[in-house]
Amino acid sequence: MELKELEDLKHATDVFRDSMEEYFKAIQDENCDKYELTFNTEDRFTVFSTKVFLSNHIGYYGNAGCSKKISVYSNVIGREYFLKYINIHVKEILKGMLELMEKDVEENKGIKIKQLREELAVLEGSSNSIKKQG
Repeated sequence: MELKELEDLKHATDVFRDSMEEYFKAIQDENCDKYELTFNTEDRFTVFSTKVFLSNHIGYYGNAGCSKKISVYSNVIGREYFLKYINIHVKEILKGMLELMEKDVEENKGIKIKQLREELAVLEGSSNSIKKQG
């Protein structure tokens, strides 16, 4: 991950965490009488948008073909119950997203620091060899 990407992820993580904390604090206010935290129910207040699809296949050794085994029979029914389920678990899903974002920031921060130290060592080494030549 490049430094800019890491900075963007860190910023996005901070904004996401802070805004979720603000939301949960705000809905505790007795004067707050309208609030919602759901997937695909109100597009005027979209936080992010993504396309999700469930895919599955199986194949057997010696045969290049694969086939789909899981079926819901109807896209409409599959979508309806998927949304019902994820809306039941919306808080856990968002908490999990935040945990994954924070983990990626920490892991990539360590990797980036190591890369920068290695680059610095190379620069310092070439600087020393220039001084010796001069």
